[in-house]
Amino acid sequence: MGGGAVCGNGFLEPGEDCTNCPPDCVVQSCTAGTPLQTFKVSYDQPLGTVASLVQVRLGYKSNLVSLPAAAAARVHVIEPGTSRLVNDQNFAVLVTISEQVVGNFLTPGPIFTIDFDSCQGQPAATPADFGCTVLQCSSSFGDITGCTCTVTAP
Repeated sequence: MGGGAVCGNGFLEPGEDCTNCPPDCVVQSCTAGTPLQTFKVSYDQPLGTVASLVQVRLGYKSNLVSLPAAAAARVHVIEPGTSRLVNDQNFAVLVTISEQVVGNFLTPGPIFTIDFDSCQGQPAATPADFGCTVLQCSSSFGDITGCTCTVTAP
């Protein structure tokens, strides 16, 4: 996606939060409808590191897509043996993916897909309508800095 964060573009991006960019934390009007719009989230970690837990904040344009109250059912983990924790904020969704077996590590690459509802009367969202930030990346060896994530069409 490149170009750096742009406060006020309708979704949280790396380097932004609700304190330094409140306009991107406003829930926009959306009447949920069909079709579902699916996106894939991948993560990467610095060479020489291993992660067993990754927490991603996926900022989204809430006037283009939305998630139902049971948002966890819309997040599908890709790597076997992992669990997920999902918290939708109606402008961003926090997804934590973790290994269930001590000593196992996540494989960099696609970690989950997510199915959003379309907002009636709005164009389809594209990966450029999302901001992906790794909020936590860690293992039993400690926190890992430099982990990143990206959003693509499946």
